[in-house]
Amino acid sequence: MRRLVPIALIVVGLGFVIIGLLAGLFYLGLPVVSPDAQFDLLQINTVAVSVLAVSGLAGAIMAWIGWRRYSGVRSVVARLPGPWWFALLFVLALGLGELVLGTRVAPWIFPPLHVLASVAPPLFFLTLAATLARPSGVIVQRRDLMLQVAGGAVFATGLALVIEVVAVVVLLVAAALIITLTPGGSERLQTLAAQLSQPDILRDPVFLQSLLNSPLVLIGAGGVIAVAAPLIEEFSKSVGVLIFGASRRHFLPAEAFLWGVAAGAGFAMTETMFNTVSALPAWGAPVTMRAATAVVHCLAAGLMGLGWQAWFSGARRWRLATYYALAVAIHGLWNAVAALASAMQLQGAFNQNLLLGAGGVLLMFALGGLFIINSGLFVYFSRRLGQAPVEVWAPLSPDVPLER
Repeated sequence: MRRLVPIALIVVGLGFVIIGLLAGLFYLGLPVVSPDAQFDLLQINTVAVSVLAVSGLAGAIMAWIGWRRYSGVRSVVARLPGPWWFALLFVLALGLGELVLGTRVAPWIFPPLHVLASVAPPLFFLTLAATLARPSGVIVQRRDLMLQVAGGAVFATGLALVIEVVAVVVLLVAAALIITLTPGGSERLQTLAAQLSQPDILRDPVFLQSLLNSPLVLIGAGGVIAVAAPLIEEFSKSVGVLIFGASRRHFLPAEAFLWGVAAGAGFAMTETMFNTVSALPAWGAPVTMRAATAVVHCLAAGLMGLGWQAWFSGARRWRLATYYALAVAIHGLWNAVAALASAMQLQGAFNQNLLLGAGGVLLMFALGGLFIINSGLFVYFSRRLGQAPVEVWAPLSPDVPLER
């Protein structure tokens, strides 16, 4: 059994490396294979490099760790750099990326900058948590943190995506059945299907405004964004901690929190890389927004780590449900405010309503307040788990004379 785990890591890791290389080459080769098609070279290259970075690097990390475990090489204690180096990296990548965009060399120079700007904020929060937890004397293996980051980047995102797609399909089928049972419902569904078959329908402002004016669409989208997605993603990010906990049973809360933060960091990296590509060439604001979202993923995943530690300790298993509810609430509130802000700004733009647009701007300021609150909670839990242990001295016997 001990040999099977590293062999599985090597095979799965090499599989991700191959998938990353093939997918990256596929995207890079699209303009060559189909020269007559209209491709945005900037987006094509950015997607290709992002796929290579996520799948290729995560797979290489898994294969390398599997080989070292198979060879009997013991892991070393994680010694992470200071968090402010990653803050500086984000600022530099963001500034250089904005300078490069719009130039002829952007399709070749921008993609690596996009990757750096995507990975820097999650690594900032991971190293910040490790720095604040250091006074407790907790020892976290470098191998464990690297596996959690890689697993969060590929396994957690893949698992969450599959479950979310299934959930959305179920909701769409249920909504279609409800509409069919209403008078004229079949005709409305046929009209909607004909509209969706058009390639540029999602860029049609009239169609988008009709979606924003539909209560059924708003309720369904709100339920998915604010409830279903946080429920699914927080569980998916915690699977790595669950596997570690099931195999070790005894581990400290600080270890579990850092494992969770690492998985959340990997998840945030992948999400940022691919969720901001569609906004190109408008890149600075979306990637900054995703940088703020990194603290949500790291904090919520860290709380799930504390929940699994409480479960495996056997003392207070009810805390798993409490931490899960708190993680989902933090994630869901962030998603709800962000989605509502975007919807109000779109409605204001479509209807030329300054009041709606101003409401969207105010909600963006509310997101800034949530970012401060979430960052404070992240620092609080990290510092609390990082408190140095208190030395308790045995009381002196009355027969022992005191030194003068």
